[in-house]
Amino acid sequence: MDSAPPPVRSPWSSKFHLLAFALGAGGAVAAASACGAGSRTAQGPVADVLTPHVVHSMPLASASAVPALPPPSGIEFAENLAPFFRRLRSLDPQRIGGHAATATATDDVRILQFGDSHTASDTETVHLRRKLSARFGDGGRGFVALGQPFKGYLQEGIAPQPNVHLDPERGHLDHGVFTGDGRYGLLGISLEGKKKGALAATRVDAPTSRFAVGYLEQPKGGSFDVYIDGVKQVHVRTASDDTRVGYTASTVVEGAHSVEARLLGDGPVRLLGLELDREAVGVSVEALGINGARAQVVDRWDEAIFADALARRRPALLVLSYGTNESADEQPVEKHMLALANALGKIRRAVPEAACLLHGPPDRAILVERVINGEVVKVWETAPRVIEIIEAERALAKAAGCGFWDALGAIGGPGTMAAWAAAEKPLGREDHVHYTFEGYRVLGEKYGDDLLAAYDRWKAREAMPTPAALPR
Repeated sequence: MDSAPPPVRSPWSSKFHLLAFALGAGGAVAAASACGAGSRTAQGPVADVLTPHVVHSMPLASASAVPALPPPSGIEFAENLAPFFRRLRSLDPQRIGGHAATATATDDVRILQFGDSHTASDTETVHLRRKLSARFGDGGRGFVALGQPFKGYLQEGIAPQPNVHLDPERGHLDHGVFTGDGRYGLLGISLEGKKKGALAATRVDAPTSRFAVGYLEQPKGGSFDVYIDGVKQVHVRTASDDTRVGYTASTVVEGAHSVEARLLGDGPVRLLGLELDREAVGVSVEALGINGARAQVVDRWDEAIFADALARRRPALLVLSYGTNESADEQPVEKHMLALANALGKIRRAVPEAACLLHGPPDRAILVERVINGEVVKVWETAPRVIEIIEAERALAKAAGCGFWDALGAIGGPGTMAAWAAAEKPLGREDHVHYTFEGYRVLGEKYGDDLLAAYDRWKAREAMPTPAALPR
């Protein structure tokens, strides 16, 4: 027991000064440090997988220092989001000679966010989606699961129906060893079955006119039919000599619809998800989270299958939002950073033209004993590892050329969850990990406000004349 919170000691001290990642074809992504020659990745020794021309130095705080979170400053390293901002500007009507001009975009501007349960529930990202769509237009609901990939799957504008004779497939850990083929598509979790009459269905309330069901083509694959509003649209044979991702295509009158995939029972079928788009261009925010996920889950996905699915969406901004579950682990923080760097490398190899953003974890509180006025009491405090992870993710974002959003700092800093959960109208849930719908609204709106503010600052700078253009 302590009378005051213990200092937070970061394993990311000055001796862990180098985080390297290789983004070239076939390059492994690794974190390297001065922690010894025995450090290894899943592919082999760190020294064997570094690509010198993409190594970035990461000077970090001394281990003896207590990490001090800076005051909330919106999107950090926002200059790295310029490719995304340029795409946004194509949706933003410009004023020419005092007159409004039309936007120039011919394609949607898509934001794909991968993460844990904060992302999977879509209760934060829904408010980002609404803010951006209100300003730049609604480009459609984007990629979602078909059916129920896991219990409690929530997404704005869709209502997944119970699966019939289909099982979620995403691999599993057996005594710490991953078992699975990694061919799960964009979401990282699929539905699989082979029984005749097996069914995956989703009611789509979001305005949609274009539907595409993703599936795995594979040797000895079975067949399925796609129905929209009870009308058969297409028959699909998934048997193929090669293993790759396939898609159906259906166009209907825009509105609310129901979608079903019905298996014919002539072989195994793996369903990877559902693309929901519309004719109008705008912004699409796609929440691709899995309950309980850590960044290392991305490393288990087959790179060719994942890269094909990701490139098809043509994202303008890729967001990685991990860290909450890792903050409850006992493994060193640098192991999380290695997994996050590997995940970042995988997505950037697939779509190098997209900008990237690391979304730091929001607050998570733990119950600790403290001596207050001579009495031992239990109090809720921010888990020290949350702050360590934020510090490390910020450094990784800077080194990797990504933006960084400190969700904890944005909503008030350490102690926020304890206060929010104890409020008369709670914004945090009793587990002190997740937030109420109102709490996620506050979080999501701040996320959207900070991203839009960064865009507006960038646009204002871009509009300034260059020195060469100034009158002499």
